Amino acid sequence: MKVAPDSFVSDAPGLQEAAGDDDLLITALMVGDAKASHAVAALYDRYEIQMLRFFRAYALSIQDAEDVLQVTFVKIIEKAHALKEVSNGRAWIWQIARNTLLDFLRQRKFLSHRQELFDEEEIDDHSEPSVECVTDTSRHAEDCVTAGLIAFKGDFPDRWYVVSEQLEGKDIAAIATVIGRTTAATTVFISQSKKKLAPYIERCRSLLAQ
Repeated sequence: MKVAPDSFVSDAPGLQEAAGDDDLLITALMVGDAKASHAVAALYDRYEIQMLRFFRAYALSIQDAEDVLQVTFVKIIEKAHALKEVSNGRAWIWQIARNTLLDFLRQRKFLSHRQELFDEEEIDDHSEPSVECVTDTSRHAEDCVTAGLIAFKGDFPDRWYVVSEQLEGKDIAAIATVIGRTTAATTVFISQSKKKLAPYIERCRSLLAQ
């Protein structure tokens, strides 16, 4: 089943306001009335780019990320019919997205022990970073930092994701919803992730000082 965005405001009265409220859009899916297809389009428009970015953080190809996105929306539609009420639609949507990604990674055997994502009881890990690719201090500072970030992303995609999201100005609460942790746990996770990142760019400091 191919889910695609569509125009929904002009011929679906009431959904223009609903576009600002995930709960109302999911309720339209639950009811399954004439507004359901427009609700899907509205949710797709809202989450497509966010989810693709999130899936790509785990080294998925563009095609694989798009496949996971399609499966995620199929599941959203299917699971909405079984809901009795909606209290936090955004969190529910991201839970489905995370579970779909985990299923894909496990099926493709991409998931390592340190990438068991979103387990709030496993906030810290003690894996040693791979920093070999940032040892050449003769390169330009920007290239050095870029190489460090690439290595960090390869070793810790979940940590790279939260750090990059915060650097782009996302607030803690929004990041917490995506990764399925409490705000407090997310704050700790980001702090720990920045500490994990430090060795990857430490050797760039001398270049940055020049």
